[in-house]
Amino acid sequence: MTRALVRSTKVVLLLLTTLLATVLAAGAASAAPQPGPPAPGPVRDLTVAIGPGSGARGSAFDASWTQPATGPMIEGYYRYEVTDALGKRVDAGRTDDTRAGTFHGDYCRAPYTFTVRAVSVSGRDGAETAGPPASASYGSAGSDACALHSTLAAKQTGPGAVDVTITSAQTAPVEVSGDCVLNVDGKPVWSGTCGGYKAKTAHVTGLEPGTHGLILVTKSPNGITYTDRGTATVR
Repeated sequence: MTRALVRSTKVVLLLLTTLLATVLAAGAASAAPQPGPPAPGPVRDLTVAIGPGSGARGSAFDASWTQPATGPMIEGYYRYEVTDALGKRVDAGRTDDTRAGTFHGDYCRAPYTFTVRAVSVSGRDGAETAGPPASASYGSAGSDACALHSTLAAKQTGPGAVDVTITSAQTAPVEVSGDCVLNVDGKPVWSGTCGGYKAKTAHVTGLEPGTHGLILVTKSPNGITYTDRGTATVR
């Protein structure tokens, strides 16, 4: 009886061990992260075209596309963003349609880049997988309408000191302005914002007697730089 009881106990323990291992394996499998849905392909036929609202300073465009040729898009949406000439994001969003509403911007920040990608969503757990981006540009970066030029007039105010008056001579509308740096003899001595309505005054000191070269470098909102030159005489 004792040997039979021992054998029975061993069988029961073996069955319990097997059952426990099975339960643990099933739990680990259910706890493991599930793969997301397959990634969709890139959207097709991306087009950006002039939209309503373009005007003297406005730059408006619409974007449209067709769904990817590959990858499931039964469940999913589209994610997009708009960046300006300097790469700064100026708009972003998502849509269930194959178009984005009209975007309004300042043409002095063109060209704009519109980027969109399809996103698949799992109907089981909501996991998302984004497809590759597709991009298109709109607007021109070379328009002289956004050029920022200035005249430089220097007046000595004391020993080794001059005031440089920076007056806008731009072809861009007066609302347009940009960062600028004034250099004297190749060294930066003042920085600020140039263009717009009001003249700026840069106070420069520590100059030796003689004629000094002035160079003003101004960056337009679209990233293009413009250079203006002048001289300052110190007696």
